[in-house]
Amino acid sequence: MGIHSEKTVQKARELREKHLSYKEIGEKLGIPSSTVRRWCFGIKAGKGTSLSEIQRNKKIRREIIDEERKFLKNFDIKKIGQNQAKLLASILYWCEGSKYPGETRMCFTSSDEGMMKVFIFLLRKGFKIDEKKFRVHLQIHNAQDFENLREYWSELLGIDESQFIKPTITMPTGNRHRRGYKGTCTLRYNDYRILLKLTALFRKLSLMVD
Repeated sequence: MGIHSEKTVQKARELREKHLSYKEIGEKLGIPSSTVRRWCFGIKAGKGTSLSEIQRNKKIRREIIDEERKFLKNFDIKKIGQNQAKLLASILYWCEGSKYPGETRMCFTSSDEGMMKVFIFLLRKGFKIDEKKFRVHLQIHNAQDFENLREYWSELLGIDESQFIKPTITMPTGNRHRRGYKGTCTLRYNDYRILLKLTALFRKLSLMVD
């Protein structure tokens, strides 16, 4: 997730209210149109928008939502098998996890709450886990409330607050911020064998698809 100033976010929203497209706003501000779309979600179309364009946009959104629902109708992540869970966990870990020999324990880091929740679900589903070996480290801004964030991540991950270690507190530079930022979370598991299994499985997968 990119970091942008509040002034840039507000400027994008103002331009959207003036009937500029996401692409046009992105080009003006030098940011991806997908980011503009996220910032401007829910903003009503400007007065200059024609009725036909409004109706066309609504139709497109309905079609996208219907397609997503149709695709997900018969998909239940909780029903995936143990080997599938191991494979998916290894792919996520290769993207966001620390590797041996630089690290001798499993360390998975992200500020994306959804990714953290999915990873720990797959980890528990795929491997025999000793819950006592989990430790959680948060990196937060100095203006944030650690106790509230610790409670939030504890509930999200299903890990007791007593297993959270001292956080790293940083000071944001300038007027930059991340919307909805709840800190960067590092999930640690104090057993090198899980680390080696995750990385070995991904290496095997990468060789199989040559």
